[in-house]
Amino acid sequence: MKGDRTVPFSALRDEDMKWESVLVRLVSTPRTRKELARKLHERRCPEEKAAELLDRFEEIGMVDDRAYALLYIDSKRDFGLRRLRDELRARGVSHADIDDALAESEIDETERALRLARQWKNQRGMTPQKLDARLRRRGFSSAAVREAFAQLREEFENFHSLGEESDDGDE
Repeated sequence: MKGDRTVPFSALRDEDMKWESVLVRLVSTPRTRKELARKLHERRCPEEKAAELLDRFEEIGMVDDRAYALLYIDSKRDFGLRRLRDELRARGVSHADIDDALAESEIDETERALRLARQWKNQRGMTPQKLDARLRRRGFSSAAVREAFAQLREEFENFHSLGEESDDGDE
């Protein structure tokens, strides 16, 4: 295997070049190793050849599940921690890579939940129960939802008290 890396691309066998070019096209969009393996399998790439190619692409950094997890977390700002973990696990990212990516992202789940709650609270027909259920479906923890609701109540009370103070000042 290591000898193959020193062989110029043009000196690879036609079969090797075919699968290498397929994988190059596949990595043009961020994907996990598991997703790439599935795509190669769908294209009838021999399992051993797929593993060899994926190992080589991983060594040079073209396949990186941890980097994928970071990109995914950054792109899904409306998801709670549970949903992020579930989605990444389903895509084949290891628990260690997920934990590292979440730690590096320094996500404040309560802040994310609060931002969404502020957006959704005034929608027609939105009740606190519906808002709670919607946030939980997005993967937010009970604690994050409770804290977001507490902050919303506090903001609402402060808004009313500010209005009352300005009325007092006009008199």
